Amino acid sequence: MQNKFSALADFIILAKKIGTNNVAELLIPSYFEQIIDGMVYELYFPDLIKKHEREIIKHLGQLPEFTDDMSDSEKMKICKEVFERLNDSSHLVKQNLGLMKEIPEIKLIEGDK
Repeated sequence: MQNKFSALADFIILAKKIGTNNVAELLIPSYFEQIIDGMVYELYFPDLIKKHEREIIKHLGQLPEFTDDMSDSEKMKICKEVFERLNDSSHLVKQNLGLMKEIPEIKLIEGDK
């Protein structure tokens, strides 16, 4: 599980480092941050998340890791591919992230009324 957190953190750092004027690409680090938030909720409130069937971690699949010999453009290509896969409206990560925020306890933490 640590590898999943680490891979997502690497994606965020790279996307912010490279930067872009492309609106769609600006969403990449923000979306990966939302996934990490969801993973943290799942770790802290496993019974609550399971009760509402909003798991994220088990639906992430394999997250590729960067190697030292990869260029930034190769790494960004990986980021975009992972983003497109996990952000697809039919993917359970995307669906569960949105619905997770409807859980009353999560709403409270998020500051939603």
